[in-house]
Amino acid sequence: VYTNSSQVVLTNGIAVRSVNGPEVTTVTRGGGTMRLFYVAHSNAVLDGFTIQDGSMLSVTPPSDRGGAVYMSSGTVQNCWLQWNAAYYGGGIFMDGGTVSNCLVRNNRGAYSGGGIYATTGTVRNCAAIIGNFTDWAGYDGGGIWMYTGLVQNCAIVSNIGRYGGGVCLDNGRPTVRNCTIAD
Repeated sequence: VYTNSSQVVLTNGIAVRSVNGPEVTTVTRGGGTMRLFYVAHSNAVLDGFTIQDGSMLSVTPPSDRGGAVYMSSGTVQNCWLQWNAAYYGGGIFMDGGTVSNCLVRNNRGAYSGGGIYATTGTVRNCAAIIGNFTDWAGYDGGGIWMYTGLVQNCAIVSNIGRYGGGVCLDNGRPTVRNCTIAD
């Protein structure tokens, strides 16, 4: 278990990988209000961690996004994102990039995107986006809120949001392909 006192910033084309995977390698918040990772390079890769307990609920916009991860490019893969919170994107706030083969569960988006909030990006091959939620009535995208981009080959189950409990697709023409959306 790694307890962070500040977020890990990936602004170069490097890979940060765990040796033994998310089952045994956890990154958590050491205290206060903070997200755990910022990914902002097209060749940056975050791979194989459980990322939990990030929170951006006591900060002002636009810093209130992405409880666990804020990404504008790069790849987050083979990670478990759980028990994180933010106003937008409790688990991940995406303004680009790819989320692949991740488990996104039990995250809280106070306004929208309990699990994932994506202005653009790709979410693919996620075995479970499950148990995520938004707080207040009238807000949307318990599992995923997306403006434009692609959600493909994902199981999106048992998420809660007033509009689009599983997925809320905005007017930017996002695509959902070959996904299971239930409960």
